[in-house]
Amino acid sequence: MGKNSLPVGLLLGAAVLGMVSLHVYPLLHPWLFDDDFTLLTESWDWPTTRQNILLPYHNNVWPLERLASYGVVRLAGRVTALPRMTSLLGPVALALAIVLVYLFVKREMGHRFYGLVAAIVFGVSLKYNQAVTWYSAAFLTLMLDTLLLALLSAQKWRRTGRVSSMIWVVVWVALAPTWYPTGILAGPLCCLYLWLREDSIAGEFENHHIGGSWWIPKKIVSKLLISRSSSFIPLVGTLAYLTISLPQNLNRLFFTKRVDGQNLMETFDPIVGLAYTARSFVDNLILGALGASGSTCPPWLLPVPLILIGLAGFWWWRRAPRRRLLLLGCGLILFSYWLTYSARASLPYAGEAHSVSQWSRYQLLPFLGLVLFACGGLPSRQGTLFQLDPSGQLTRGQTGALALLLAILVGLQFPVSWIGHMRTDYDGAAQMAVLRHIEEVDARCQANRISAETARQALGFLEIPYSTTPGSGYPPRINGWQWLRGSDDPLPHEDMDEIRKLLNP
Repeated sequence: MGKNSLPVGLLLGAAVLGMVSLHVYPLLHPWLFDDDFTLLTESWDWPTTRQNILLPYHNNVWPLERLASYGVVRLAGRVTALPRMTSLLGPVALALAIVLVYLFVKREMGHRFYGLVAAIVFGVSLKYNQAVTWYSAAFLTLMLDTLLLALLSAQKWRRTGRVSSMIWVVVWVALAPTWYPTGILAGPLCCLYLWLREDSIAGEFENHHIGGSWWIPKKIVSKLLISRSSSFIPLVGTLAYLTISLPQNLNRLFFTKRVDGQNLMETFDPIVGLAYTARSFVDNLILGALGASGSTCPPWLLPVPLILIGLAGFWWWRRAPRRRLLLLGCGLILFSYWLTYSARASLPYAGEAHSVSQWSRYQLLPFLGLVLFACGGLPSRQGTLFQLDPSGQLTRGQTGALALLLAILVGLQFPVSWIGHMRTDYDGAAQMAVLRHIEEVDARCQANRISAETARQALGFLEIPYSTTPGSGYPPRINGWQWLRGSDDPLPHEDMDEIRKLLNP
């Protein structure tokens, strides 16, 4: 690393450490919860993983999640190590996202300062806490990593025109939804990023309009359409994913009844989703970013903040010299909210159990969109708020200002994070006691050459604490004895009473 790159590396490293500090409580006190049990059980060994790899779970086919869970189980080795191993996935994925956001914004805006502002403000945040601390939701962060790789490839294609870069765009777009359902937006978001052309062709079009003429020469229109037709190529990746995942799962995905007795076609409502989008935009994205997390604006008052936010956004848009990043930010906010809340339209927005406004994981993409929108307009403030070095290097004052920004973000949010987790997280001691018991019985299975299947038959049902949401009324997700591996060389056993004595002396 060169001398000029050292401050950047140190600031990025500090941003990652700051992010870890905000999520250190669940790292020190890990526990498994709800969907975690199903995901791990369905990837417990290679035959099970291979059988489930293209089967849907929660209305999505996500083979990379299956493979990742299989890897987590293998790396953990022991049942008691699973909570610790799963707790690492979210922070590692977010650390990668911080670096990718820095690279994308720096290359888009031509200066390291902008990239660092975006990476620090986005990465050192509690807005999307669940997407970091909950194993099942951490795949949303891995999906974001894949989306950012797609955007970086699209950015490279826009600059170089290399076919290989566009091929990588298609590959990353196809892989994004294999982590998490929201990844289906990767193709449309890449299209949106590539659509706005701030080059000579778009300039000719704009010059005719500014000159007062609404008649645009056909040659310019043709050149503009041809140049923008390539922006739709990322959708090939989306179609590839749908082609592979949909045919064998149409019935399971769209028509099979879920726990609440409704299928996806019955619960999906874009009108309700649009209403929830407007409310969440004010409640979570704006009020939440200002520190009023958990507050909800009364529906009758909603038009007032929406109008004010719209006017402020329009003013920021008009002052921005380049608007591609602002357009992408708007897409991340609107597309993500609308798709998510349309699919969750059967659930209440606020004020009841399982209200969608309480699920912070759904703020990951919208918050990144807000950060990109804000950073995209920063060049208009150069010369007033700050002065950049044309060489692209950070000045000593800018390095200090970014370090101060990082310290403020950590200082303000760390107490909130620590106290919040202490109040709301479950005590993992009871869960760990059951996991230890499973491990001890498994050791006896191996010592007495008893297969896992025979042990399950003899032992009946074992509930692992928090394998479903307490108070939800749903049955436990799994039988704890499903996590037995048993002997690799079992003997035939027929007396169940004898087996129980051997396994529970």
